[in-house]
Amino acid sequence: MKRTGDDYFDSKEFREMLESYEEAISEGQPVLMDPDELTDIADYYHYMGMDEQADDAIGQASALNPGATGPLLYKTRQQLEIGDIEGAEYFLDQILDKSDPNYQYMQGEVLIAQDEIEEADRLFRDYFRDVPPEEHADFVMDVANIWYDYGVFDKAQQWMMRSPGDDSPDFKELMAQILFALGKTKDSERLFNELLDYDPYSVKYWKQLATNQIVNDHNSEAIESIGYALAIDPNEPESILIKANGLYHQNNFQEALRNYEHFNELQPGYDYVELQIGTCLYCMRRNDEAIEHFERARELTCDDSIYTLQIHQELAFAYSYRGDVQKAMSCLDELKDVNCYDEDVLVMRGYVMLENQRPEEAEEYFRQAIEQAESAPKALLKIIVSFLDNGYTKAAYTLFKQFLKYAPDDYDEGFSYMALCCWRLQKYKEFMKYLKLAVDKNPHEARMVLDRLFPDEIEPADYYDYIKNKLEQ
Repeated sequence: MKRTGDDYFDSKEFREMLESYEEAISEGQPVLMDPDELTDIADYYHYMGMDEQADDAIGQASALNPGATGPLLYKTRQQLEIGDIEGAEYFLDQILDKSDPNYQYMQGEVLIAQDEIEEADRLFRDYFRDVPPEEHADFVMDVANIWYDYGVFDKAQQWMMRSPGDDSPDFKELMAQILFALGKTKDSERLFNELLDYDPYSVKYWKQLATNQIVNDHNSEAIESIGYALAIDPNEPESILIKANGLYHQNNFQEALRNYEHFNELQPGYDYVELQIGTCLYCMRRNDEAIEHFERARELTCDDSIYTLQIHQELAFAYSYRGDVQKAMSCLDELKDVNCYDEDVLVMRGYVMLENQRPEEAEEYFRQAIEQAESAPKALLKIIVSFLDNGYTKAAYTLFKQFLKYAPDDYDEGFSYMALCCWRLQKYKEFMKYLKLAVDKNPHEARMVLDRLFPDEIEPADYYDYIKNKLEQ
């Protein structure tokens, strides 16, 4: 049995139970387990994507006791997953023990699935009034977990704050995950460090800490953190992927590629990983190889994948770089079929035309993009970057001057690109001005755009002082 990353499914207790179950099935012997144990096994199979085996296990659980809570809760959740509220309510109503907290939790889940957020919250609060004080902490955790699982993170945090006081690792971990989801990554990182003080050999905690650090653009720290996880389990796929992402964000495409390929050997078939392999190869100017992986990513992706737009964009740019305008445009045309066709795609089309020396056609696409854009400044920034990427540095500089003149004080995008314009045009005094703004306002963009001007070990926060010291020498 492979490790799943779930504490219960990876426990010795569950592994022995699963082994006993599978042995009985393979030998055609009766399964001597109660409905709750069989429901746990069904949950495991469902978690692993083995739905046929899950259905067999839950069928046996239901046959043992048709009114048992566990199997009926499983079937209720199964209906919620396919959006069948009526079916979910049917199975929920068959539960005999209406006082069971799990029945009460599921009532709330059915309401949340219907977007009845406040009604579900009211239901949980009503039940909370009758919970004995010694069970308050557990009830709070259970409800917060439900809100977290459904992506209602503000409610999850509100419920965690109702705890009478809980310093347990489980409580800290859930709070850290909620804070991360709410964008409070520094607080989340602090809690994961506390958890690692409690259990320094937890691969799970090291992974979560490293993910936090990548989001905060602390990629060196993330690579160091995930190194501890890999020292504990060198072939843990998610750890390898996190390391690859950290290296990628450092623009270390060679090492990132090696790690993405390692992940792909262990767990092939992910559109995101094929996309990242292709992007690394493209950045290393291995364009034909990049196209192979982008094509593979396109084959693997589904219409509702969050990577659909990016896959088609990168494939279009790779074909454009090859000079195959027709194939590049065809990739972008496909986005019309999956409702991803908006002003961003028009900007991409303009980019392709610029790269292939067809500026008049590019300008027409750019004009359409600005007309259709919900946010004209964002569309205009992407257009200016298109000019810069394709060698129209003076034009990009002139457009940036006008664009940034009217940018509000809290605007944080584009300054790195303007700094790059000034560097290329040898306007060093202006370069220093925009470099300072870039690293202060948006260090992540500064790294992405200006990284090649600095040694690998220099962090964006030190870019300005590094150049200043160079000029003073």
